[in-house]
Amino acid sequence: MSQITGTAEDNTLIGTAEADQIDGLDGHDFIRGEGGNDLVEGRRGRDDIFGNEGNDTLNGGGGRDDIFGGEGNDQLNGGRANDELFGNRGNDQLNGNDGNDTLAGAGYVIGNTSLAFGGGEIDTLTGGSGADRFNLGIPERLLDDIRLPEGVFYTASGNSDYALITDFSVAEDTIGLLGSASDYVLVEQSFAGAGDSSTDTLIHQNNSGQAGELIGVVADVTGLALSSSTQFTFFS
Repeated sequence: MSQITGTAEDNTLIGTAEADQIDGLDGHDFIRGEGGNDLVEGRRGRDDIFGNEGNDTLNGGGGRDDIFGGEGNDQLNGGRANDELFGNRGNDQLNGNDGNDTLAGAGYVIGNTSLAFGGGEIDTLTGGSGADRFNLGIPERLLDDIRLPEGVFYTASGNSDYALITDFSVAEDTIGLLGSASDYVLVEQSFAGAGDSSTDTLIHQNNSGQAGELIGVVADVTGLALSSSTQFTFFS
């Protein structure tokens, strides 16, 4: 296992094909894990962190961080600031922790890398404290030269792929969806994948007025309304 440590300045730190421990320390760091099951610590400063291949643990630390999981079943942890977390491929766990964070289990492209819109995946999204947004679909945009193509997530495998939102706060959190309210249907029921017998809210694509493809599960929350601008944000 390689130990790679940055400085108090802005660093570019690239891992190896093996399992690495990478510590950015201070500064605005660019950190890429490459292969292996990596442990990355961004620490202080605004960092851009990429896990790439392997089952990685990516910790942002202080500063407003952009964290990208890549291949594998990754754990992404924001810090005290307003972070953006993107799981991409694999069954990922995203934890915003403090701050007003944006979490998306899938959906980014680097160069000619093929895009994963969450097909066949179950991603767990936990916002933590602060006003967080859980994106289940996004419009096309650029984030630090990373292309985020337009798409709805979790539409490839029936009800076997979805995002599980574990701590949605009606008072301050929002869910981001691509399109309009008429494109979706909400169903309240107890969902086994949420881990208990409480009633959850399931977010489906609208199939001629019926619940179609499942894309999201809001655990232990009922009474949501697609017409509520404080609960849902629609991207066109």
